[in-house]
Amino acid sequence: MINLTLNQVTFAYRQGSFLLENFSYQVQAGVTLITGKSGSGKTTLLKIMCGLLPTYGGTLTGEVLLEHQALDRVPKNELAAQIGYLMQNPSRSFAMKTVEDQLLFGLENLQLAPDVIWSRLEEALVKFNLQKKRHQPVQTLSGGEQQKVALAQIYCQRSSLILLDEPFANIDAKSRAELLELIKDLKKQKISFVICDHDQNGYQGLADFVYEFTSTGLKTTHLKSYPPVENFTLPQKAVSKFKAECLSVKNPSQVLLLEASFSLAKGQIGLLSGPNGSGKSTLLAALSQLNAYQGNIYYDGRVARKRKLKKWAQIVGLGFQQAEEQFTEILVQDEIALAQKNSQHPDYWTKAQVDQLTRKLNLTGVLKQSVYQLSGGQQKKLQLLLLLVLAPPVLLLDEPLAGLDYRSYAVVLENLAQTVKDLNLECLMVSHQRYLLNGYIAYELRLQNKQLVEVRR
Repeated sequence: MINLTLNQVTFAYRQGSFLLENFSYQVQAGVTLITGKSGSGKTTLLKIMCGLLPTYGGTLTGEVLLEHQALDRVPKNELAAQIGYLMQNPSRSFAMKTVEDQLLFGLENLQLAPDVIWSRLEEALVKFNLQKKRHQPVQTLSGGEQQKVALAQIYCQRSSLILLDEPFANIDAKSRAELLELIKDLKKQKISFVICDHDQNGYQGLADFVYEFTSTGLKTTHLKSYPPVENFTLPQKAVSKFKAECLSVKNPSQVLLLEASFSLAKGQIGLLSGPNGSGKSTLLAALSQLNAYQGNIYYDGRVARKRKLKKWAQIVGLGFQQAEEQFTEILVQDEIALAQKNSQHPDYWTKAQVDQLTRKLNLTGVLKQSVYQLSGGQQKKLQLLLLLVLAPPVLLLDEPLAGLDYRSYAVVLENLAQTVKDLNLECLMVSHQRYLLNGYIAYELRLQNKQLVEVRR
């Protein structure tokens, strides 16, 4: 069992704004699940535990000890062999082009013997079902597939302690269940886990300790889980202006969708579902004219290819899976001001209305912060606020609920549904998290095996 201890740790990114205050904690053997509000400091805690902070930002007082030695004095290769860390955005941790090269890179940095390196590589590819992806560029993988690669790399390290930050946010239900089983197996091998996850489904019988994060310590709590919604109960689809006919899309390695015809629905939210790697993000990019496709896309009877890209961007708003890719300004307040300036419904999105939604999303306290200093959940909420204020006729949202706590999840869904209804927008949303969706989703389009099928209840 690894001995990692935080003694009276106080940490701040900016002077006078503490995320941790006199925080003490000792890692326990087994699986520890940490919950808490988006932006409360959970990611910061994990970064401190693996030595990224304050090395790469902020100020820290108190002690962080690994086997009774100051963490910042442990050689980096030794630290990596003992503590593995999965970032909330795994693509940030990739340094090599292909899946195989990325896994080899991590193993070679541990200075292992060649036969050990190749043995661990092959085992990880099998365990994470990545054999067919081994030579594929990691940047062409879906968000869920990238999370699998990052988890596989940590698995290869054989760390005594593994820190996971929202590890299943973009992963489909089947893969999530498989990875939770893998964690259960690794637990039997005396590997300990500290996991920050808003989605508590699946941890029954796995988590030995469940805590709620507070700035002064971890407070014991109980698991809260919600069953996934399989069938939605709102009315059938309504009138549509946005349609696709005989649409085919592909990525560099394969065809993902073959000759699909479908439409969206005014004033309603549709769910685009399907397993990781099926092509959901690629499809949304094609509908936004950011990816090549065959077939035709129409809005209000006019073919998309005959419209200028700038005009199409005013019709179709795409919310990227990684929220930080959406931002063009530095400060939160400047992003919001720019969205208000370019809103297509300024009479609806008055300053009072925007301020009210900002408060509901708990973003008022970060208006003067850099958008890149926000937590993953805060970035998601800001991204949605901007898109709602811009209010294009068609909203395509790629995993808008990933990384959100239960309260934020409900607030986001309520305000998204209200705006879509009030402004008669057409909205299609990708989400692997199916709990709490009932009452908001009107129809479901499922992408699998190159086919797009409307799921009927």
